Amino acid sequence: KNLYNFAFEVSSHSLAQNRIKNFPIDIAAITNISHDHLDYHKTFENYKKSKLRLFTHELKKNGIAIINDNIKGAQTLKNKLIKKNQVISYGKKNSDVNIIYIKNKIEIKIFSKKYLISLLNYSPIELENIACAICCCLSLNIYIKDIIKVLPKIIKPKGRLEEVGKLKNNSIIYVDYAHTPDALKNALISKTFLKSKPNVVFGCGGERDEGKRLLMGSIANRYASKVYITDDNPRNEDPKKIRKA
Repeated sequence: KNLYNFAFEVSSHSLAQNRIKNFPIDIAAITNISHDHLDYHKTFENYKKSKLRLFTHELKKNGIAIINDNIKGAQTLKNKLIKKNQVISYGKKNSDVNIIYIKNKIEIKIFSKKYLISLLNYSPIELENIACAICCCLSLNIYIKDIIKVLPKIIKPKGRLEEVGKLKNNSIIYVDYAHTPDALKNALISKTFLKSKPNVVFGCGGERDEGKRLLMGSIANRYASKVYITDDNPRNEDPKKIRKA
């Protein structure tokens, strides 16, 4: 009742299980397709197919599809969707919406116009997410001037490169939700750590996607100064086996 817009997240599990069948979706947006939930989907291809069901099966005809141009195969997906949907892209120089840093400000390109605003300490992946949100707002016919006005007021969610403390040597402690190879890499190459590589403490859960363990270890080894591997809810699996991976 009296609800004009309803935004919600759809998991790959619910798409695979057809749990949102007959739920009318006018606007669908995707941020990434990375190595995740393979303990359930078994293969990356199954995972990808499940995520793309949001567009191929659930989005209404003539609905708006918002696509990250950095996704592998984005152009093929857009070519397929444009036959029955309006497509808005983001994430790259030639996308409909893109955000880049210029000195101490960010430049937002929305279609053919550019806007310069102060918005600091955001990683490339966070700027992508903001670009995705802008696309959603445009799809809802929100005025560009109102979108630009509210951007500097954005507050980062807790657990996303959140500063939680400082050591006696002035080292800063950050907590990040990263639990996939892609997310760990994006955290470690964040603008926060441009001056020097961070030390990282991380672990992988037991009885879950084993394939990501070696990938996350390799990423940590490449992008961190020191790596401390710890236990992260091993469940019934031998913690030593997880750490060795």
